[in-house]
Amino acid sequence: MFDDKSYNQKMDKTFEVFTKELTSLRTGRANSNMLDLIRVDVYGQKMPINQIGTITVPEPRTINIQVWDLNNVS
Repeated sequence: MFDDKSYNQKMDKTFEVFTKELTSLRTGRANSNMLDLIRVDVYGQKMPINQIGTITVPEPRTINIQVWDLNNVS
């Protein structure tokens, strides 16, 4: 028998992952989502870079990262 609920859950998860991957594609413009998978060493553990500062895209080819705690900059 076909399990419709399980199938729909798997398809939803697949679509979610695919959508997330699309946001990190190179488009010729800077995109802060390109940094989502980058982890940095902070306080002895790996953390996503977007959790240690503010990421902005002021120009099409520029990404700024303003670190909240300057002790994390080396």
